[in-house]
Amino acid sequence: MLDHRIVDNINGMAYDGILFKRSNDRVAPHNSYITAENILKGAEMVGASMNYSEKVLQAFYEPDERGKIGIETSQVDIYYGNNEDFHNAYVYDHQTNHYERQSASVDTKDMLTGETVSLANVLFFEMDHQTIDDIGRQAIDLTSGGNAYVFQNGYLREVKWANVNGIPMAVEQTGGSCKACTRKVVGSFRTIFARVTSNGENAALKGGKLHANRKNSGASNRSII
Repeated sequence: MLDHRIVDNINGMAYDGILFKRSNDRVAPHNSYITAENILKGAEMVGASMNYSEKVLQAFYEPDERGKIGIETSQVDIYYGNNEDFHNAYVYDHQTNHYERQSASVDTKDMLTGETVSLANVLFFEMDHQTIDDIGRQAIDLTSGGNAYVFQNGYLREVKWANVNGIPMAVEQTGGSCKACTRKVVGSFRTIFARVTSNGENAALKGGKLHANRKNSGASNRSII
């Protein structure tokens, strides 16, 4: 998709040291950064458009809507293994109505401003996946849809996700888009062989299966990514 320019992109390997600069405080290959100025310069160099002409499909809450739906959940914990260094958390701040991100119990902060990274929407989608080579690379099914978990305003909702015009999105049972808080939504794909538990206060992902506890309900096990 990238090589055939189906998706406009600036190749970090092709422009390493030109548009992308490496930082000395992290180990390669995870130390390559690009500035907003160089993104614009790179877009011009590769002939990529900075204009998005498609209709925005994501629905958003209006300022007068509370958007507090589901089970009250103040923290989301993610475990990528038994090592505490690979324990991530999203902690809900009732003052800002955002989730502050932590890694190994340390706040994730913007390197330039020093501000703690916070998010209004935290979403998890269950997707089928399989290992495709000896290196361990994963083929992830981004089209079939499945269960989804939406954390907003201190609440957890269990909904569905569907591929809508090529974009995986959280959807209501009716098929309409789940509303998002604020006008900025950023997605990230990674495999989390995980377990989720929620007791009305915290939700945790760890282990190899999804295990959801609900008051007055049974437990269930499902794969999650």
